[in-house]
This record gives sequence, structure tokens and C-alpha cells, in this order.
Amino acid sequence: MKKISTKIIITIISCCIVLSSILGVISITVGKRFINNDAMDKLLYMSQSMGGNLDRKFELPVNKVDSLYYNVMSTCDIQQLKADPQYIEKYKGVLASTIKNYSDGSKDYLSMYFILNPDLTGNVADVTLADTKGTGSFQIQSELTKDKYDSKNENMQWYYETMKQKDGKWSIPHAASTIDSEVITYSKPVFKDNILIGVVGVDLKFSDIKDLINGIKVYTTGYAALYNDNFDYLVHPDFTYKDNLATVKDGVYKDIYDQIKGKESGVAKYKSKNGQDKILAYTKLSNGWVLTLAPPISEVLSSINKLTTIISIVIIIGIALSIIVALYLGKKISEPIKVATELINNISNYNLDSNLDQKAKKFYGNKDETGTMIKAVFNLKQNLINIVDNLRNSSSHVYEYSKSLSTNTEDTVMYINNVSEAMSELASGATEHTMYSQESLETIKSLANDIQIALQSSDVVKETSNKAKEMGIRGSKSLDILTKKFKISSDATNKISIIVDNLGNKSGSIDNIVSTINSVAEQTNLLALNAAIEAARAGEYGKGFAVVAEEIRNLAEQSTDYTKEIATLINEIQGEISLAKKTMDTGVDAVSEANTAIIETEKSFDLIEDSIKNSLNHIHNLSENIKNVDKNKEKAIISIEKISVVSEESAGATEEVAAIAKEQTNSMNSISETSQKLNELAGKMDEIVKLFKLDSTL
Repeated sequence: MKKISTKIIITIISCCIVLSSILGVISITVGKRFINNDAMDKLLYMSQSMGGNLDRKFELPVNKVDSLYYNVMSTCDIQQLKADPQYIEKYKGVLASTIKNYSDGSKDYLSMYFILNPDLTGNVADVTLADTKGTGSFQIQSELTKDKYDSKNENMQWYYETMKQKDGKWSIPHAASTIDSEVITYSKPVFKDNILIGVVGVDLKFSDIKDLINGIKVYTTGYAALYNDNFDYLVHPDFTYKDNLATVKDGVYKDIYDQIKGKESGVAKYKSKNGQDKILAYTKLSNGWVLTLAPPISEVLSSINKLTTIISIVIIIGIALSIIVALYLGKKISEPIKVATELINNISNYNLDSNLDQKAKKFYGNKDETGTMIKAVFNLKQNLINIVDNLRNSSSHVYEYSKSLSTNTEDTVMYINNVSEAMSELASGATEHTMYSQESLETIKSLANDIQIALQSSDVVKETSNKAKEMGIRGSKSLDILTKKFKISSDATNKISIIVDNLGNKSGSIDNIVSTINSVAEQTNLLALNAAIEAARAGEYGKGFAVVAEEIRNLAEQSTDYTKEIATLINEIQGEISLAKKTMDTGVDAVSEANTAIIETEKSFDLIEDSIKNSLNHIHNLSENIKNVDKNKEKAIISIEKISVVSEESAGATEEVAAIAKEQTNSMNSISETSQKLNELAGKMDEIVKLFKLDSTL
């Protein structure tokens, strides 16, 4: 079994270790986050600051070129350039003086020039001033030859790209025409009235830009790089301007290209070609180029390793101190507990005479729980001593009292047995009375159920009769309406029959008219025939009349045909009218018979309604009588139930008294036995008291 001091020490040390570990992890995590964010911000600021330096280096040449551009725009005469070679020479002299004024004293660029468009004049002409010695003094250089104006010449690509761009543009590094060195060119085409006059530009030593980029210190092994607006490498430790960020090494940097493309500045993480984790801070320059700083992440976060080491040392020191404190506190806390435990063990062994009291008294005045515990143990010991003394004095008295109790108990048992026998006989009679009351109650309840069913049945019959009465009334009303409708139908049928008769008569009249028309048509036909004969006799004079007579004859024949058709239709109509009249006569007879049947049905409904009224009266009387019986049966049930309850209560009370008497007998027997045991217990108590070792002074 582990000591409590060991548990206290282990608990304190465990808490310190856990707390220190949590604080250490939190400190390292938060510190790493802050250091990471600070490093990101620092890199971004550094790239923006270096980008500003580069912008300022590019700003002066751009301003000089713009000034020269506006000078050429305002002073050059295109027509004289085309027509007068002497004007070209004169203008070159003026422009050389202007360029020298712009350039002298400046060491920011290598040369400044104006190149005349050879397609405009048919000749090659340029004005180029360069500082070949690096003294700030610009001198006129030899002119370009026509063979150099070739779009395939790499050193002239800046010229042709500028013409296509139609705006100022920085070139990639190329060989200079004035010195043996690589330069970058800022050139701008000069258009006047949409005619290309030439190109103005300035050359900067690319080595100056390279030295500036390579001189940027980015942590220990980090480096700076420069890209043009197409992300071609301009300055990089491993790649040249012939390589592109998006395509170099089979597109290994395509992701980083996608992240920074189109953005002004920012920070991104990526893996280098050898798998090293790096941070890339980038900023876009005013000319569209991009400056990047790329240190390894391990160097950026190197301070985190120092922070981790410091925190680990602090944690180890804290744990060591906690062990020392835990040992001291464990001993200080466990000592009074150990003394109290020894005291309690002595008490558990019936030893109330202990020599530990003096050792424990030095903790008696403690203000914490240990002092309270020592006081409680002392109080327990004193209380046990008092209890043992009381038990010793009381055990003899208990023996005498138990003996007297045993004698009285035996007498009480005899009296209770007599009472129990009498109550048993009384309970038997009460039980029989209760049984008969219960049988009567069940009979009355069965009768009540039958009455309730009869009452419900009478209500159902009454409701059904009322519905039948309502249906009879509705049927009678419906028959009245039906009778009226049949009367209207009969009147309408008679009227239709009269109309059909009139229609038959009218069709006969039409037949006469058709016969008349037919007769007229036949006579007209004869007249037309006679007219034709007379016209034939008249010869030439009767030809017109013969034509008219022929037309009349044709009309007469058509009239005869139409009248025959009309006669046929009239005959068919007369047949249909005759059939309709027969049908209407049959319908009139049927309506008359139906009307008679409805009148008989109406009389039957009246008789049914009277019968239902009489039945309802008898059912109502029967229902009232059943309700009265139902009310009386409720009173009878209540009375029988009360009798049954009283009988049950009486029987129960009698049985309860008998049971109590029996229990009293058993209790008294138990008391008698208990008194015997009490005698034995008193003897045992005396033996137990003798086990305790008391101070001889008590």
C-alpha cells in the first residue's frame, strides 16, 4: 500500500508536469504563429522596400525618355524629314544637344538615343550619346548601319517590340552597341499623325541591376529574384532570362506562378526544385516587373527553435522545483495523518491507554484539517472511555430488569390467547354476512345492466322513429313537388300535341302550294315551248325571243325538279309529324297514369306518417318508464353497496382485531425470548467491557 505522502508527492509532480507541458505547448504554438506572421510581414515589407528602390532607379530614365519623346513630337517636321536630307542632319545636331543636356552629369544610365525610322526617309539615321567611361559625360557615338535593322537580330528585338507595343517598354537584357556589356533598354515609339517618326530610349547597365538584386540579403541562404512582366527570369541564381517561371523544370513552379500572377504583392509558400519548403514574398514594380524574396521556411522560423529550447529548460527547472516542494509538503501534510492513523489503530484494538498522546498534541493546535482530525480522534477516545464506564455500570442493572420482564410477559401471553379465540369466532360470523351481501349486490348490478341496455335500446328506437318521421315528411313534400311537376309536364305535353296537329295541317297546306307551283311550272314549260315554235317561225327576228323562251323553259324544268324534291321532303315531314303525334298521345296517357299513381302514393305517405306519430308516443312513454326504473335501481345498488361495505368493514375489523391479538401473542412470546437473550447479552456486554484497556488513573 502506497503511503499518503507518496500519493501527495506524485499528485503535485503530475499536476506540475501536465500544467508545464500545456503551458509549453501553448507558448510554442502561439509563439510560432506570431513569429510566422511577423516573418511574413517582414518579408513582404522587405520586398516592397526593395521594390521601391528599384522603382526609383527606373523612374529617372523613364522621365528622361518621356521628356525626349515630347521634345521630338513638338520639334520634328515629318514633311521636311521626307524631302530634305539637310534638315535631317540639322535636326540631328539640335537633338544631340538636347540629349546631352538631359544626360550630362547622370550616372543612372549608360546611353540615350533617338533612332529615325528608316522606312520614313529611306536612310539610316540616329542620335546616340553614351557615357562609356562612367564619368557622367555623354558623347556622340557612331551611327547604326542599315544591316543591323533586321527583325531577326536579337540585339535589335527591343526596337521592333517597341514599334509593335506602341508604348514605352522595358526590354530583356541584351548586348549594348556602345560598350561590351549587357544592358536593359527602356524605349518608346514616337508617332505623329499616326506616322512612326522613330524610337527614343535609354540603356541601363544590367550589371547594376544584377548587383542590386544579388546584394539583397534574405536570412542566411535565401535570395532575391527579378522577373519581367511575362515572368521570364531576369535575375536568379539558377535560371536565365530564357527561362520562364511557369514552364521551367517541366512546370514545377506553375502553382506559385498562378498564385502571384496578376497580384500587386503578397506572400506564398512553395517547394523548391529540390523539395525544400520555402516562403516567397513578392511585389510588382511600376514597370510591370516582379521582385521576389525566397528564404527557406526553416531559416524564417529558426527563432522558434530557440524559443522551444528556452521553454523546455524553464519547464525542466519548474518540474525540479515542484519535486522539492512536493517532498516538503508531502512530509508536512502526511505526518499528522500518520499519527492520527496510529491512534485510530490502537483504538480499533481496544487500547484506550496509548503513549501516542504526547506525540499527537504538537499537531493539536493546527488550524487546518489535520488539527481538526487530531482533535476528533482525541474526542473519540474520550467518548469511548465514557461509554465503556457506562456499560460497565449498566450491564448488571440490565440483567435484573430483563428477569422481571420475562415473568410479566408470560402472564400477558395467557390473557391475550383468550381474547384471540373470542375474536376468531366473531370474525367467522362477519365473514358469512359479508358473503351474502356481496351476492345480493352482484344480482342487483346484473339487473341494472339489463335495465341500462333496455334504456339504450329505447333511445335507439326513439331516434330511429324520429328519423323515419322526418323521412316520411320529406317524402310527402317530394311527392307534392313531383305532382306539381307532373301536372306541368302533362300541360306541356298537351300543348305540344296541339302544336304537332297544327304542324301536320300546315304541312298539308304546303303540299297544296307545291302542287300549285308544279302546275304553274308545267304551264310555263308549255308556254316556253310555244314561244320557241313562234320564234322559229319568225326567223331572224325571233332568234332573241327564242333564246329567252329557252331560258324560261329551263327555269320551268328546274322549278319542276325543285317542287318534286320539296314534295318528297313534305311527305317525309308529314310522316315524322304523324309518328310524333302518336308518341305524344302515348306520353300524355303515361303522364296521366303516373299522376294517378302519385296521388295514391301521397295518401300512403300520410297513413305512414300517422302510424309513426302513434309509435313515437308509445315509445316515449316506454322510455320514461324505463328511466324511472333506472333511477330506482341506482338507489337500490347504492343501498346494497353500503350494506356490503359496512359488512366488509365489520368483518375486516374483526379479523384485524383477531390478527392483532395473535400478533400480540407472538410479540409477547418474542418479548419473552428477547428477555432471555437480554440476560445473555448483559453477560456478553460485561465480557466486552473487560476487553478495553483503560488508564489506571481513570
